Amino acid sequence: MGMLRHIDEDRAEAEMVDSEAIRSTARALFAPQNLNLVAVGPWKSSARKEVDKILKKYEKDFTF
Repeated sequence: MGMLRHIDEDRAEAEMVDSEAIRSTARALFAPQNLNLVAVGPWKSSARKEVDKILKKYEKDFTF
């Protein structure tokens, strides 16, 4: 690819990341509207109700 990086460059870049940048990224990645769910196999209505309940609680309690 014609790209050569030295480990010192990677370390310097990593040191520039602060806790607020990590929190901001986590807020975006784990925001309730960004969740996706895939169910494989039989999907009984009782399981769906339980998952809906868990997701609603997650959305209500979501904070970072």
